[in-house]
Amino acid sequence: MTGRRPAGPAGGSDDGMTLLEVLVSMSVMAVVLVVATAGLLPVYRLVNDADLQDRAQSALSVAMLRLDRQVRYAVRVSVAVDGRSATYLSVEPGAARKCHAVRWSVTSSPLGVLQQRSWTAGGSPGATWSTLATDLRIDRTGFTRPFTLSEPTDDVDYQRLQIKLVSSAANGRAERRSDVTFSALNTDTTQANPC
Repeated sequence: MTGRRPAGPAGGSDDGMTLLEVLVSMSVMAVVLVVATAGLLPVYRLVNDADLQDRAQSALSVAMLRLDRQVRYAVRVSVAVDGRSATYLSVEPGAARKCHAVRWSVTSSPLGVLQQRSWTAGGSPGATWSTLATDLRIDRTGFTRPFTLSEPTDDVDYQRLQIKLVSSAANGRAERRSDVTFSALNTDTTQANPC
């Protein structure tokens, strides 16, 4: 059986898109992508900066918490003449008397590390320093010494050890200042520091 096929619309087909329509839609899509990318880049930078700030602060915070526990039980605190180190004798409940030394030491100018070592009172200090925090520098806002000691007064009857350092991350792109004062609540000024 032979039959006729239906004829298409007269004058040609309107299906599909012309080249001009494709170019216009691609141009609009490109503009939308550029605007979206330009909006996302600042968000990415903010997240990255927040992460750097967190890294700069967290290591120093952990170190300060560790020192707080030790200095709180200190009987006697002393600071070196240059203000770059401090020693203290601590007597923790139920434990032997221990000497602790903490120092800021330059590793790559102007950055340094916060280090500590401990030993039994009356013994000799160990040669090994453990690192508490890295990438630190001295806070130059009025201070050139990272460690400052305040002796007891009529109003306050214990020693206070102040540590001022700046923690740096990503080659100085993010910095956090730390100004912490520890109180040696068991201060006994009648005895010398055996450390």
